[in-house]
Amino acid sequence: EIRPRDWSSDVCSSDLAAYKDGCHARFDLVEPPACWYGPTDAVRTVALVGDSHALQWLPALLADGTNRVLLLTKSSCPYVDVVTWNQVNKRRYSECEQFRRRAADLIGTTRPDVVVLASMLNSSVDGPDTATRRASFLDGARSTVATLQPLTGKVVVIGDTPNLGRPVLDCLASYGDDPVACARPRSAAVDAALLTATSEVVRPVGATFVDPTDWFCTRQACPVVVNSTIVYLDDTHVSASYATQLAGLLAPYLAS
Repeated sequence: EIRPRDWSSDVCSSDLAAYKDGCHARFDLVEPPACWYGPTDAVRTVALVGDSHALQWLPALLADGTNRVLLLTKSSCPYVDVVTWNQVNKRRYSECEQFRRRAADLIGTTRPDVVVLASMLNSSVDGPDTATRRASFLDGARSTVATLQPLTGKVVVIGDTPNLGRPVLDCLASYGDDPVACARPRSAAVDAALLTATSEVVRPVGATFVDPTDWFCTRQACPVVVNSTIVYLDDTHVSASYATQLAGLLAPYLAS
C-alpha cells in the first residue's frame, strides 16, 4: 500500500520562532519589540520591515551568519506609508500606522547597513476598490523608500511571493504521494503586473528591487515541493526550510 507522505513534519518549527519570542508585533501593539537576531559580530546589520511576508525572510537573512537582523515586523502591517484597514476588527488600523512611524525612528537611531522591506501586496491597504488600493500601495512604497533611503546604506524591496490559493498542507494531505497536483499556475499565483509596477516606483528613489518569482515558479507553475522541501507554511507564507535554502540567492542583493 502506498501511503500519502505526512509533509507537516517538514515545515521547520523556526517559521514561528519570532511569534514565540514575542518579536513579531501583534495587532494591538504600536511599539516595535525591536528584537535583534544573529551574531553580534556580523559583517552587516539589517532592519527587516513589514508584515508576516517580511518575517518569512528572516531565516534566509540569518542562514550564513553574516547578518545581524533588527526585526521590525507586525501582523498585517505593510511597509508602505498608507492608511491601513484592520481586517480583524473592521476599523482603521491606526496601530499599524503608529508602528511604522516608530520603526522608522528606530532605523534612524540604529542606522542599519541595509533596510529590507517586504509585505503582502495590497496587504491591509484601505480603499474602496482594487484599483484605488493598488495605486495607494505604489504611492506608499515610493514614499517609504524615499523616507528610509537617507537613514541607511541601502534599501532592498523584496516583491511578494506566490499565492497558492489554498493551504498547502491540506492539499498535500490529500495528494501527498503526488505533490505536483498541488501546484498552481504561475499566472494565477503571481501578480506580475503589480510586481513590475512596484519595481518601477521604488527603483527611481534609490531602492534595489528583488523579484523572487523565479525562485518559486517555473515558467508555467509554482510547485509546493522543491527537491523534497516543502515550499510553503500555508497558502502564502514561505516555510523556514525553503527560505533558508534561498539565502544564497538573496545575499547578492544585500551587498554594497
